[in-house]
Amino acid sequence: MPFDFKEAINLMEDYGLYDVVLPFLLVFTLVFATLQKIQIFGKESKRYNAMIALVMSLMFVAATNLVESLNKYLPVIGLVLAIFLGLMLMLGIFGVKEGTGVQKLGWILAGVVALIVGFAYIPELSGVGSVFQSFEDYYTIIIILAIFIGLVAWVVKSGGAPSKPA
Repeated sequence: MPFDFKEAINLMEDYGLYDVVLPFLLVFTLVFATLQKIQIFGKESKRYNAMIALVMSLMFVAATNLVESLNKYLPVIGLVLAIFLGLMLMLGIFGVKEGTGVQKLGWILAGVVALIVGFAYIPELSGVGSVFQSFEDYYTIIIILAIFIGLVAWVVKSGGAPSKPA
């Protein structure tokens, strides 16, 4: 009898792989990696970082509405990332080198594509309506996101005060 992948996926879903295990691993990995990278508790704080990541990921899995949202939107994020990767591959194929003036155009194009995909699919996934039907409902969110992205770009571009050598 051949192996049936659909049955295996259904079996994993019945055991809670998609509702408990995978969201737990994703949140744990992201929190732990972030804490390790920023070293907020010092260089030798691996145990503390692991404990904090464990608690945060268990709390995340306990909030079922967050897990449902993650399971709903993660495939869309994966699609946008795949489109972005394809765009970067196309830019590489056509000879765009890092650090050139064309790089800015590539990033602008990638941003426009991400915005179009986002605005096209988010209303459809949330059950609001068809593509671009209720765009006016999102004006506040768009303005807040634009301000936030502008602030982040400003902070990253300014770079802050130069550090003194020790």
